Amino acid sequence: MKDRCIMPMVALRGMTILPHTTVHFDISRKESIEAVKMAMAANQNLFVITQLDKDNSQGIQLDSLQKVGCVVKVRQMIKIPKNVVRVLVEGEYRGELVRIDSNASYYEAELELWKDAELNKEQEEAYCSALLEAVRSCYDAGVKINPVVLRKLARIKQAGLLMDAIMEQLPFSYEKRQSVLNVEDIRERVTHVLELLQSEREIYQIRKELQEQTKEIVEKNQREYVLREQQKLIQEELGEKDTSDIEEYRKKLAEIHAPEEVEAKLAKEIIEKYKPKTVEDMQNALKDIFGPMFEAMLNGEMDHHLGYSSNDHGAKNTENRRNGYIEKTVRTSQGNVEIKSPRDRDGSFEPQVIPKRSRDVSGIEDKVLAMYARGMSQRDISSTIDDIYGFTLSAEKISDITDRVLDELNEWQNRPLKKVYPFVFVDCMYVSVRRDYEVKETAVYTILGYDLQGKKDILGLWLNEKESKNVWMQIFDEIK
Repeated sequence: MKDRCIMPMVALRGMTILPHTTVHFDISRKESIEAVKMAMAANQNLFVITQLDKDNSQGIQLDSLQKVGCVVKVRQMIKIPKNVVRVLVEGEYRGELVRIDSNASYYEAELELWKDAELNKEQEEAYCSALLEAVRSCYDAGVKINPVVLRKLARIKQAGLLMDAIMEQLPFSYEKRQSVLNVEDIRERVTHVLELLQSEREIYQIRKELQEQTKEIVEKNQREYVLREQQKLIQEELGEKDTSDIEEYRKKLAEIHAPEEVEAKLAKEIIEKYKPKTVEDMQNALKDIFGPMFEAMLNGEMDHHLGYSSNDHGAKNTENRRNGYIEKTVRTSQGNVEIKSPRDRDGSFEPQVIPKRSRDVSGIEDKVLAMYARGMSQRDISSTIDDIYGFTLSAEKISDITDRVLDELNEWQNRPLKKVYPFVFVDCMYVSVRRDYEVKETAVYTILGYDLQGKKDILGLWLNEKESKNVWMQIFDEIK
């Protein structure tokens, strides 16, 4: 038969207090302040329990509270501004709520006291050893644990006390602390705490992977840009010209499965017609040959799209047919080139070499964006473009290039999110960001979600000068 008792009660919002822990909390409700005063006037015993509804929309009722709370000793009570009272308490043991009496000026709770079963020496040693090993595993995985806390936990020789200390010292949510508080049997509680520690370790490993992936995405363009610029400097020292465009077109030609005769014909035509003797001659020849080369690549893409070549007069596996050409001017690193892009009847052809509505294949805008992402000013970008490519981009043109991503960015930020994400991971990292004409270390708040199909989705990225809980609360309210 469990012991029953009646004592003053305080309901807490978003907070769970465990036995064997010393914590403080703030209260402002008149009933809660009166309950603490009554406890101080008697034996200092107070029953604290967590509300199910943090907003307190249902009021203090039996159904609006957790079933299990903690009996604490009130050690100190201090008034602070705005009619708030700060209370320092020390947790003693668990208690199951049976009834609430709200007739007086404060809430009284009738509860059944839970006392842990005694363990023998071998059990205590085995449980403590397993718990400490799990904590060290979390520490090795990256969970933020102060080494001083590790040493304090290692000195605890009682399993019940150690579990409560672990749940209090490690960054667990109050819901997880409540789940440990709800387990009456100490042996089952050990198993539950070990499962929580293993889960926390796996979560931090995923967070670490997410952080590395996000940094890799942020730094990818920077690394590629530096490598390209180093290659160009070496080529300039050797008196060579950049052939990156040629290599890119060669790769795209291979991706669309164009006939090998196209490449052979292209090389033969350059040599026979232009007879290049220097790198400059080759570059001028390429400018003239870019048009036929692009058209050959686009026709090769059309052949692959339709499943037959233009000279194939046999039976077709599709009703879609060629529908002439559309003329367009594209910009390359060698200048403007006039080309004819093939069309199909049902409009399903989506070329990859030169996409629809795309007229710039020089890649210069991507290079400008990469330099801007690295924190270079518009003047530095203009000077770098002039040094490398031999022509000048005005500050207005660079501004237009960097601003072109704003519409896509706003569209991405305001896109509708899915209603349910079973798993959500949040993290904050510091990266160098150009803001207000200078480069600053800025906190990037990242939220990753997994949908019901198991697909990852970055719910959003937010910038702030530093990480703070207030910003996190604003972000959570924004994505509700």
